Amino acid sequence: MISISKDTDFILSDKATILEAISLINSSSYFIAIVIDKEKKLIGTITDGDIRRGLIEGVSINDSCIKIMNKSPLVSHEDDSHETRLQIMKANSIKQLPVVNFKKEVVGLIYFGELIHEDVLENTMLIMAGGFGKRMQALTKNTPKPMLLLGEKPIMEHIILKAKAHGFRKFLISVHYLPEKIIEYFSDGSSLGVDIKYLHENKPLGTAGAISLIDKDFDTPLVITNGDLLIDINYKNLLDFHNEHNADATMAIRRHVIENPFGVVETENLFIKSIKEKPSYQSNVNAGIYVINNKIKECIKPKEYIDMPDLFNQLLDKNQNLNFLAYPLHEDWLDIGNPSDLSEANRLHK
Repeated sequence: MISISKDTDFILSDKATILEAISLINSSSYFIAIVIDKEKKLIGTITDGDIRRGLIEGVSINDSCIKIMNKSPLVSHEDDSHETRLQIMKANSIKQLPVVNFKKEVVGLIYFGELIHEDVLENTMLIMAGGFGKRMQALTKNTPKPMLLLGEKPIMEHIILKAKAHGFRKFLISVHYLPEKIIEYFSDGSSLGVDIKYLHENKPLGTAGAISLIDKDFDTPLVITNGDLLIDINYKNLLDFHNEHNADATMAIRRHVIENPFGVVETENLFIKSIKEKPSYQSNVNAGIYVINNKIKECIKPKEYIDMPDLFNQLLDKNQNLNFLAYPLHEDWLDIGNPSDLSEANRLHK
């Protein structure tokens, strides 16, 4: 039988912000927010995907949650049968189903995920760890940057353990600079309960060029990450997002804001047209995490240097009817590019 959860940790007021929805979804075990009005009636639902679609459309995390919620969610009624509920969820490929009474008040939630054993993923994760890390100065003279300590473990070990918690067991690590340091530490991955193999770059190939060293086609999407990131991402959610949107390639992005500390004067010849006091400029930047299908790998020339953004641009310019997707991050993210970033990462990790 499908059990109905009577918990309330998935309930969100319609007065809440998107940031509060993010907090609730991240802290709840149901991965959904059920939005109710002051009369406790269901008016919508919010999932992780709803949040990321909203972010790419330009909403702010401080906006009302109503801006991104699904206003016509599927629901189950109190007197629905087990078979009816199961059929609704399977037919619509959903894991959560709110339960309402005849007044449309929320009385519970059915979480299909509790009924399914989450198998270990068949997907492989490729970690790019071949760079020289020159901006880290003396810290990387004898140590590859992904092997610098974050707390008591190398940065890359944190990445592997997080991915393992999300179902990944197969890993490839691309190595070039001081490869023995990485291989001696991780070996075949058995000490961490995973399987690790290595791609040896005889010369630097870039974040996309190294993919050409994979000697077999992959039947499931390949998840790729730089080996020097501190991020609270759920890699399984990223993979699901890629699959649900039938993407050929997905790039994780984050919003970057540049604050101008001065008043900006816009002119036409010598005439002042407007003055904007301390404006800010927003843009989406590459977060260094990707998912690609095998057809993208087929577009990479063997052993030729190319970085992932350049590969994306080349394929977009050729207009090869490939589906490129952006995955907006709302999670904390830090690219550990210099010694001060590493200090900050260790401060945040405590």
